[in-house]
Amino acid sequence: MNAYPIVKDRPYEILQENMAVGRSMNHTIGASASWFMDKGREVDISYYAKITDSNSKRYSNTLFVGIENAESNNKLSGPKNLQNVRLNYAHSKNLNAGVDYTYYKDRRDQYMISDYPDTKQEVEATSRQNIHLANVFVNFERVFGKGWKINAGTNVQLSFTDNSSFTYQDKQEDLSATFAQKEKEYTAGLYAGFSKRFGKKLVLSASLSAEYNKAVIDSVGRKWTLWSGVNLYPQLNLSYTIDPSNMLQVNFSSDKKYPAYWAMSSNVSYLNVYSQVRGNPYLEPERIYMARANYILKKKYVFGLFANHHVNYIRQLYYQDTKALRAYYQSVNFDKHNTFGAMAVIPFRIGGVVSSRFVASGFLIQDEGVFIDISFDRKKLFGQLMLFNTFTLSRKKNLSLEVNARYSAPSVQGIYDVDGNYNVSAGLVWNPIPKKLSVMLRGEDLLKGLRAKTHIDYPSQKSDMTIYSDTRSVSLTLKYTLGKMNRKNKKEIDSSRFGQ
Repeated sequence: MNAYPIVKDRPYEILQENMAVGRSMNHTIGASASWFMDKGREVDISYYAKITDSNSKRYSNTLFVGIENAESNNKLSGPKNLQNVRLNYAHSKNLNAGVDYTYYKDRRDQYMISDYPDTKQEVEATSRQNIHLANVFVNFERVFGKGWKINAGTNVQLSFTDNSSFTYQDKQEDLSATFAQKEKEYTAGLYAGFSKRFGKKLVLSASLSAEYNKAVIDSVGRKWTLWSGVNLYPQLNLSYTIDPSNMLQVNFSSDKKYPAYWAMSSNVSYLNVYSQVRGNPYLEPERIYMARANYILKKKYVFGLFANHHVNYIRQLYYQDTKALRAYYQSVNFDKHNTFGAMAVIPFRIGGVVSSRFVASGFLIQDEGVFIDISFDRKKLFGQLMLFNTFTLSRKKNLSLEVNARYSAPSVQGIYDVDGNYNVSAGLVWNPIPKKLSVMLRGEDLLKGLRAKTHIDYPSQKSDMTIYSDTRSVSLTLKYTLGKMNRKNKKEIDSSRFGQ
């Protein structure tokens, strides 16, 4: 990373190299039991646990040009523990109800030592996160009249989060990085919808969800409501068959995304002598509205238009302090994030050996907001090309080769300019016993094209960053199917908000 901050009207030049290596051991435990009763009634109970122990070492060499050089060694370690219990009751296909409880515990210990020419600086920190999350839900579905399928439901969710960190610099408590914060969230939702086929050509489904959310933060005896209110989330799907070979599909959907619990805390985590990661206790949930229209031609060609609108778009940005020689990453809400575009999917074959699919997309992205003291209003046109190929090497031996490629043109993200990148992957697939035994040898990022490069060019905020992470990988997968098994659809545990 090269940074060119201006601190108290004085320009600086900083050259920094970072290297990291880590190890993680995961242990997963799962169990379930079902009780089948009469009249289609069923009770299921399941337990899931994931225990992780990880450690990482980060090395940084920071040159403050014309001033001094500093080397930082940063060690991070600690266990994580996630446990989930779910009880579910189902009555035929009409009623589904249950309760879900998740417990998460995360502890991280940090020891960082920075060597300057004439002195050393030590940072020791212990941070913890404890989360209790409970959810109660009821879903109902029934068919009325001439094919009217009606569905409705409700859910209530409560979460309690306790985040804390105790940090010491040179054996003295660092009050700027020491905190203890508790958060409570309350969510209650209702939804209702229907689906109906009209004749042989039109299929329509629609639903509306109403959700009440409230988040309260308690930090050092001071309480405040972070957010509180009701939001509506409509859904609409329409499919119209023009003739046996052509179809029109229209979709409108909406969703929400909540910030990570740790990102909402008042934490300050040291990466090296210059960079930090800071929390933002004023983050708000992101709401997403998406519209898409696709035309399917001759049952294989797809042409589409799409538009996405994000309210309170959540992204992490990088800020160079103008009052002190330091910089930090922080997640913030954008005022506006819109994406408009068009796409086309063109499948084709070359003889009886090559089957390919070409996907081309064009985007217009709009980002607008305020980050600390930086206002931004940016627009960018860019595109993405993808090509998927399957080469049949031997039909008799069920041997094929997959070669895929993707290229993304330069784009923007808030105050960042993001360079283009590409990926080439390949996989050799062998099915010696069709539908029973399969072997796959796969390689990803074969040409090392996924390196991320970003640039910031604002007054007092100039930097260039290249991430040289080697994402190349080779995997060998052997899969054998013993027989037919009806596996129930399991609800995934959403842990996206967990962790430090």
